Amino acid sequence: MTRCGIIRRVMAKIHKITRDWIGDKSIIVLAGTSCVLHLSSLLWFQQHFRELPLLDGFRGQFYLLVATSWIVSMIIHTLFHYRKQVPSTWYFLHIIVLSMLGYPMGSSLTVELLIGFVIIMEIGLFMATGQKTLILLTLFTALQLVLQHPTRVDGLASPAPGWSTLTIYVVLMLLATMAVVSTKRMSDRLNFCHTRIDQLEQSSKLLINANRSFQEYAYDVEEKSKKEERMRITREIHDLVGYSTINVSMMLEEAIDHYIREDVNQLFPLIMKARDQTKATHQDIRKALAHFRSDQAEVTTIANDLQRMTGKFSEITGITVDFQATQAIPPVSTEVHAQLLRIVQEGLTNAIQHGKATEVSILLTLYRNHIHLMIEDNGRGAVHIKEGIGLTGMRERLALIGGSMTIVNSVGEFKLIIDLPLPQENEQDSGKEDSHTKGIMHE
Repeated sequence: MTRCGIIRRVMAKIHKITRDWIGDKSIIVLAGTSCVLHLSSLLWFQQHFRELPLLDGFRGQFYLLVATSWIVSMIIHTLFHYRKQVPSTWYFLHIIVLSMLGYPMGSSLTVELLIGFVIIMEIGLFMATGQKTLILLTLFTALQLVLQHPTRVDGLASPAPGWSTLTIYVVLMLLATMAVVSTKRMSDRLNFCHTRIDQLEQSSKLLINANRSFQEYAYDVEEKSKKEERMRITREIHDLVGYSTINVSMMLEEAIDHYIREDVNQLFPLIMKARDQTKATHQDIRKALAHFRSDQAEVTTIANDLQRMTGKFSEITGITVDFQATQAIPPVSTEVHAQLLRIVQEGLTNAIQHGKATEVSILLTLYRNHIHLMIEDNGRGAVHIKEGIGLTGMRERLALIGGSMTIVNSVGEFKLIIDLPLPQENEQDSGKEDSHTKGIMHE
């Protein structure tokens, strides 16, 4: 690889790191704080160097140690930004550099305090476990206290800090530790809330897509059922009526021929056969109509369809849906079946979108010829609730099929109780209709 290629790769890497850092505002703030504290220690040392019992040769060592401390701090920030985890070795290295800085200072603790704030900030915010953080911060503070005693550097005596200075130093370090730990806890809670919000938004999007898919599926099934029913009726009419009418037509044509030839003996049997064929066709038509009517009254079992629908809904959205049917629910009409499916769909939608629920329980029972449906969720609930389009639409759907809905609502609980009476078989009306049909046929 040429020199230009190497330079381009290095510049691209630097550009990527800079762009990622700019995108993470928290890292920018922490790194900026570290830079300010290191710069403050340099400025303080520059102003008070003559007051310290130090040789001129220590000035260069001090600048080198501060630069090393700043580089280690930036490495720690970078490792946390990209790996979300920093090896403890880097923290210990930073503590050692600070000890080398503060040891010759004698009674002055300003530099140790400024850069000590940086180390506390890094340990408190970047370490994953709170127990490990507390242990390391305790060791750091204890080490700084142990090093505070009279020293002699290059033949110059450095006095130890007084008790008042040490007390202020310890109090400030403890306050900084408490502030950093509290910030860490709030940051963790905030991150958890953001993660939870993202999960709920994702679940809401999945719910909307699932609801749209359910509606499209229901529409497709309805249209397909209508088409199949029309085709079935067409086949039945063709098979029942077409064959009989052709036979009767042929008999009547033959009877006309005999009438023209004045063959009365052959005419009467043909008329009798045509009458018998017409009666048989009439019976077949009545049987077919009765079969169609029974098919429309009882199409499918609602419990099975609700079981499949809630299972698919739970699979798509990740929301736990517990569906139970305590008794065998008899088949219901197509209208009741469709309205109940739409009501449960809307109940699931409200539970996730408005209640922010993670678990939904649906109970389907039959008592005294009434279907009871209960939809309960673990959402946030409320003391008072304003019915919107969803709940109003559910009431309207129930009104179409003779049902009613009760809402049980409180903080942390939301429950819909649906009562739907099943239609009774009216045998008298059925008998009257059959009599009326017979009268029409006789006429």
